[in-house]
Amino acid sequence: MLRPVRTMRQFKFATASILSATLLVVTGLAPSSASGASPSAPSASTADAVHPISVDFVSSDRGWVLGTLNCVTSLHCLALRSTTNGGRTWSDVSLPLALLTTARQFVAGRPAILYSGVASGSSSELSVRFANSLDGWIYGALPVATTESGSPSVVFHPALWSTHDGGRSWRHQPQTWVSAESNILDLEATSHTVYEMALDASGGVRIESTPANSDTWRVSYQSSDGLPAGGAQVQGAILLSGQRGWMSEGNDRGVIVSAQLNAAGKWIAWTAPCAALGRSLSAISAIDSNHLVTACVMGGFAYPLPPAAPPGAKLDSTWLYFSHDGGRTFQVGTELGTYLTYLGAPLATPRHNTIVLSRYVANAQQLLASFDAGRSWRVVYSGMVTDLTFVSSSRGFAIVELPSHTTRLLTTANGGHAWVTVGIN
Repeated sequence: MLRPVRTMRQFKFATASILSATLLVVTGLAPSSASGASPSAPSASTADAVHPISVDFVSSDRGWVLGTLNCVTSLHCLALRSTTNGGRTWSDVSLPLALLTTARQFVAGRPAILYSGVASGSSSELSVRFANSLDGWIYGALPVATTESGSPSVVFHPALWSTHDGGRSWRHQPQTWVSAESNILDLEATSHTVYEMALDASGGVRIESTPANSDTWRVSYQSSDGLPAGGAQVQGAILLSGQRGWMSEGNDRGVIVSAQLNAAGKWIAWTAPCAALGRSLSAISAIDSNHLVTACVMGGFAYPLPPAAPPGAKLDSTWLYFSHDGGRTFQVGTELGTYLTYLGAPLATPRHNTIVLSRYVANAQQLLASFDAGRSWRVVYSGMVTDLTFVSSSRGFAIVELPSHTTRLLTTANGGHAWVTVGIN
């Protein structure tokens, strides 16, 4: 069975709210055995409502949601649920006790899993990925209180946990090469290989990989570049489709590193699609290994309208771009929006001519869909979408933040035309 096509889901619009406060992962700072799996905590009651922060499906039926519980009434603040029927019913998956304990430790007056990172200027995400029904990972970084600088502060430490028996046991994966105050930027998997991307101790970008059914990590790609001169927090994403893949890393000042995974399994030089158009870090989605879609902003921070911009384009306008040769070349499509209209990630293309993306304009967030390759658009959901993935041409899932600052899981069964709420208990 082929792994569902991914979109570069890490490049997301976010606000300094309770949702962004929950997008922090748990690290293995607590002890775990190097020769065996970490002990698991007793399963939480499936009657407890889960507020999703990450969703992953390996087929239309088989999936997982990682989320938070009520930290006041629940023994733990973190929960993992799985479904085998597309989200109609859910069962609890045990998590390692060390991970749960660390997630509940207080940092700056609140449980670590709920720490927003706004005060420290840093934030991270708690994410779950599975390659198949057995092999999965929880990755990211956890905030830790420290006084090493002489005054109270908060730093983030990277973390990675793996399971190879469907979540019955978990093993902490020390990633000693990752920068001590960084996070794992992304982790994506095919049915047989998993790739992890992070900044190393020197500030360069590294990708490590392992067969999905083992923990034998090795370096797959390394660049000495990675740290921007300024701007927002560094982001990175990996997109996989079949035997091909693409990665890019940077921030709001532009793409710093990009590479392509060829059919031989090697990461090679690749120019990101928006590099000649400005300094935007763009999300990319794949219909298949040959057909890619992205949204590029013309110009960028302290940069003028580029010579390669489409005729009539204005500075800071956003345009669709398409590739039909696996990312070697991109052709311009239609204009999406002008200055002060955010369009792009999350971005998904479940089938040819169908594009689903987010828009932020006039203090409103919306999920837009086009079913004619971008020539016309309609609003299919009003609200802030933070995670979006399709596992087939018709079935998709999204996480949204509500005005109450809680989160909800949505699903579509008709390729993005209509979305309904999925209860997670």
